[in-house]
This record gives sequence, C-alpha cells and structure tokens, in this order.
Amino acid sequence: MHDPLISVIVPAYNSGPLLDETLQSVLTQTWKRREVIVVDDGSTDDTPTRLAAYGSALRTVRQENRGTGAARNAGLRVACGEYVALLDHDDLWAPTKLEVQLDVARRHPASGFVACDGEEFEGARVRSEQLVFGPLAGRMAAAPRREWTGDAYGALLLGCPIATGGQTLIRREVLERVGPFSERRNESVDYDLWLRIARDLPLTFHGDRLMRWRYHPGSDSGPSVLRPLRWGLMDVPEDRRFVGFDAYKQAMDCLNPGDVVILTTPPAFRWVHFQYAISKRLNVFMEKPVTVDGPTSKRMLKLGEEATAAFRAKL
Repeated sequence: MHDPLISVIVPAYNSGPLLDETLQSVLTQTWKRREVIVVDDGSTDDTPTRLAAYGSALRTVRQENRGTGAARNAGLRVACGEYVALLDHDDLWAPTKLEVQLDVARRHPASGFVACDGEEFEGARVRSEQLVFGPLAGRMAAAPRREWTGDAYGALLLGCPIATGGQTLIRREVLERVGPFSERRNESVDYDLWLRIARDLPLTFHGDRLMRWRYHPGSDSGPSVLRPLRWGLMDVPEDRRFVGFDAYKQAMDCLNPGDVVILTTPPAFRWVHFQYAISKRLNVFMEKPVTVDGPTSKRMLKLGEEATAAFRAKL
C-alpha cells in the first residue's frame, strides 16, 4: 500500500515554551512519512531561537505578522504532502493521531476531510471530554464504530461542530479545489473553510479522542467568559451570511406585524436577523425560552417587546 506524505502546518506567534510541547507531540507521531512546517508569523519573543534548535526536523517559514489564515497559506505554498494536518502552536496530539486518521481517510476517500474527537484541558485538569458538537456529535455517536460520513453542510450552517483545526486531516486536492484560507483578521478562518468544503463534499467524523485542545486565558480565543462575545463579533463566513440569513428571512416573511419572533441563531449572525425582524415590525426575543408559557418566559418576552419598541423609536 502506498504510504502518503502528510504535511503538518503549525502557525506560531510569540509561542514561548508551549511550542516545544506541541512540536514534541508532532515529532513523536507513529506515522513517520510526514513533514513539519512551522510558520513564524512575525514573533517578537524567543520563538525563532526555539525553532532553530530543531534543525532539519522542521521546515521554518518566517513572515510578517499577518494572522492565522495567512500563516497557514504560507505553509501550504511550500507543503509537498498528499494530506494536510493543521495544529495550533499550543495544542497537542495523541501519538497515533496521524496514523489513525489516515486509516479513516482511506476508508472514506470521497470525504472533504476527516475530523476526530478529543478533549479540552487546562494543566492537569480536563475541562471537557468532547470536541465535536451539535447534530454531528449525535450522528457520530450513533454510527457503527462511532464513524459517520455524510452531507454535513446543513449542520455546519447551524454552527461550527469542530473545536479546533487540529482535529482534521484534509486531502491536499480538496484544498486546491476550494481555495486557500481566508486571510481576514476578524473571521473564523477554520469555520469558513469547513463550510466551503462541506458545500460540495461529504465529511467524516470519528470518535477517536486524538486531539488535546489547550485552554489558557492568553490564547487567541481569550478567557472562557469572553469567548462567546469574541466569537460573536467575528465576521460571518460567506455561506452563513447569505444562506443562513435567507432561510430566516423566508420564515419571517410569513409572519404578521406584531408577531413574536424568537431568534435562536448563533451570535455571529443574529444581529442581521434582528435588524430584518425590526423592519418587518415584529417583536423580537433573542433566546429560546425553556418553556413557552412559563412565568420566566413571559417576563423575558415582555422585556424583548420593550427592547424592540425602544429600538423602533430610534428608527
């Protein structure tokens, strides 16, 4: 059987001591047919010195600071592998990650990518034992061998089911087909790519826990209490901006002025739906109540109506 080369791309920016642990988790992989490309995204700390110590074990690309999407694209331009695996500079892989995922990818050659499960950790503490979310997590759990393949585009429009790009293994030809990572600073570049892949190709999710996603407050995502706000302020990927909006727009067009609309859409594109609902003179509530007729729900709906009226008064 042909043993393909896997290109591992690691963007690094002021990575400090966390980078060494990450690279060790790559260099100790049981799959040996790999190349490791680290893109130093304009670090101002000792990252260049740390990378130099690895010698020929790594290929280092240095560029001005341009963000994760641009760094991954820089790595892709020099990559030679038939498959691409992504890893952030502070995350870790189980030793068999590449080998197991390559076996899964061979069983599902039509898939745009394969994505594993894993855990979120902070020091010695495991914060979560799940890194696949939403409807696809249920499909994966119910599938034989906890390995599900299918059309995931609709599920991805509801929300990103993958915690981090390090869970994936992607065929190089797929990336050439859908185009490079977005280089916009304020966009979820992973999610944007997953949507573009899922639009045309099936995806595979498997329950092997091969990814360790590190939590620390100083990461790009920030502390946990601020993550929903920070992610909510990110630019919406093109697919969700238009396809998702059209679906909700059609639903709101069926309502009458004064009707209550409950927006359960993710924060990243809830605002545009709110604006459209206001233009239709609908009363808007921004979260789905636990029960429709409970006293708390009625009070929250009343607050939503008052907020809507106050917003309308400013139009």
